[in-house]
Amino acid sequence: HLWVTFELNVPRNLQLDINTRSGNIETESTDGRISLVTGGGNITAASVGGPARLETQGGHITVQDVSADLSAISAGGHITAGSVQGDAVIRTAGGHIRVTSVQGTAQLETGGGNISLERAGAGIVAHTSGGRIDLGEASGTIRASTGGGNIGVLNVIGSTQLDSGGGSICLTKIQGAIRASTATGTITAYFIPEGKLLGPSQLESGAGDIVVYIPRE
Repeated sequence: HLWVTFELNVPRNLQLDINTRSGNIETESTDGRISLVTGGGNITAASVGGPARLETQGGHITVQDVSADLSAISAGGHITAGSVQGDAVIRTAGGHIRVTSVQGTAQLETGGGNISLERAGAGIVAHTSGGRIDLGEASGTIRASTGGGNIGVLNVIGSTQLDSGGGSICLTKIQGAIRASTATGTITAYFIPEGKLLGPSQLESGAGDIVVYIPRE
């Protein structure tokens, strides 16, 4: 077998469009737009000053801060991202997804891994076929579903809808209307005094307990 490695030194402000059939792609910090596509290797990118499109047919994707929109798609690997200043669309067929923050809307989907997002400036849509979902806070609506894992939301500000096929659901610092349902797990919800409940909340469990903490007033 013959292995070939290309090492390119280019100015930071150039736009990058790199495509390989089966190898790894690594880039240092750039100021412009990047498009990195590989047929089966890993993608590792440092900070990106423009929009980023990252696609692999089977490897892992790792990217630091992105100053615009991010699109990261893998056929089965893990995806890890830092702070995204724009919108984020992240999908993998089976790996874990871990993102620090998304300034815009976040669409996160995996075929079976866990999903973790600390903060989103707008809405969140998260789905996994069987893993756990951990969300920090979002200024917009939250829609999260899992086929069997647990769901945890740290700060509920806007309208929230959570569905689990068999895991527990825990919500703290609830300030908005929520709808949560699980087939067999426990639901725990903490409402806080400063919350503005603009609509009714609905909690449903097929076989588990429902525990609700409400302010004295």
